Amino acid sequence: MKRTLILSATIAAQLASAIYAFGDIARPKPSPAEAKPVFYTGLTVTSDAKAYEARLQISPETLKRIQEAAANNGEKISMTQRIMHSSTRTMMAGLFMFLAV
Repeated sequence: MKRTLILSATIAAQLASAIYAFGDIARPKPSPAEAKPVFYTGLTVTSDAKAYEARLQISPETLKRIQEAAANNGEKISMTQRIMHSSTRTMMAGLFMFLAV
């Protein structure tokens, strides 16, 4: 019983000290990102007595602006950003953390 109590107290002390170990590390500075385009469009719901299905109709101008914004958004991703947000990197990190334990 005494051994279990000492072991539990030791583990609790280590967990408590781990919280404060990274307390003085500065947060990363946010990178200046370009403003994303915001579309102000209206939505009008009307009923049609002849229709039996609901349909969403987008005006050609709005659709064109959405396509242009999507095309411009994908060009500015650097190789570093692709690696940082890859699922392979996440899986490898999890595997190595598992093996470390």
